[in-house]
Amino acid sequence: MSPRARRLAGRLALVLSGAFALALLANAPADAEFGYDVDAYIGAARAVMAGESPYPAIEPGGTLTPGPFGLYPYPPVTALAFVPLAQLPTDVAHLVWFGILIAVAILVGFTLVRPLPPERRDWAAAAYLAYLPLLSELRFGNLNLVTLAVCLLAWHRRDRPVIAGLLFAVAIGLKLLPLALVGFLLLAGRWRIVAWVAAAFAIVGAVTWPWLGAEWIEFVGVLRAIGAGIPASGSNILPDAIGATQLRYALPFTAVAVAVLAGWAVRRDPRRERLGFAVALAGAPLLATSVWFIYLVLALPALLASDGERPAPAPVRLPRPAGLGAWLAIEARLDPLPMVGLAVVLVGGLIRLFRRAGPEPPT
Repeated sequence: MSPRARRLAGRLALVLSGAFALALLANAPADAEFGYDVDAYIGAARAVMAGESPYPAIEPGGTLTPGPFGLYPYPPVTALAFVPLAQLPTDVAHLVWFGILIAVAILVGFTLVRPLPPERRDWAAAAYLAYLPLLSELRFGNLNLVTLAVCLLAWHRRDRPVIAGLLFAVAIGLKLLPLALVGFLLLAGRWRIVAWVAAAFAIVGAVTWPWLGAEWIEFVGVLRAIGAGIPASGSNILPDAIGATQLRYALPFTAVAVAVLAGWAVRRDPRRERLGFAVALAGAPLLATSVWFIYLVLALPALLASDGERPAPAPVRLPRPAGLGAWLAIEARLDPLPMVGLAVVLVGGLIRLFRRAGPEPPT
């Protein structure tokens, strides 16, 4: 295929993906599950405003099954961020949050696609726009996309440990999944960032304890109960052979192992820093014992990088078909294909980190 034909094919893919995304998003407000997750955040904010607990009652036996409508498993201070939305009628709050997430999605897409070589940008943008975990995230109104945006901003400011540490603390406060990045940051020599993350949590905990102390204790209990319960089905992409057995407790160790290996690779070759961060972030969904489909939003930086960076002289790297295959497996949404796609992204990324040579493209 000639260069001109490849460019035209890429632009056609971009137009088709854009039309697909617009069609889904235009119909999202009429969907019965529109705003499903943001309702939990708004409900938690209203509960805190009323002096009530934002957390569900733990089931007999000390367990809690994640997934039901309205379940809020986040730190109590996170609910405070939704107090402004809680003042609005529910339908209006849904649309406001939907608009905010679309704006965040545009910024994240620009951040991920712009550094890529020009010949790959159209294809990467097309893959981004048609990425079903992202489109589902916008429909449900979850916090994964915002968490991704804050992580990317924190990483961009990594040479300013105070700012980066505070931003990573915000990301972990929104979603505990980026906690896996601590291992990456430590092994990559970014311990000052980790120190500021710890300091931020210590300060927030001390400041809010007098009036949210009981809620902090409940929050820890809810996390323990969710970990002890059987993960919910539905959007949980874990095969039953893992999700319904004790094997699910190996997932958090896998997330930490991926982050540590990525950090170690970066310590050996700092030129791999951007890819190392993307791989560590892609492994973060495994920190939970229920891996929801929308968690795969966090794999976007590694997924796009796996098929978008300049070729290097070394023969071992994630081949283009594998990157496309990982994207298609996730898009298929047929168990266990999304987990297979994530595994391809992680294994391929680690292979490139340890065995690929050559200069990094500019960030």
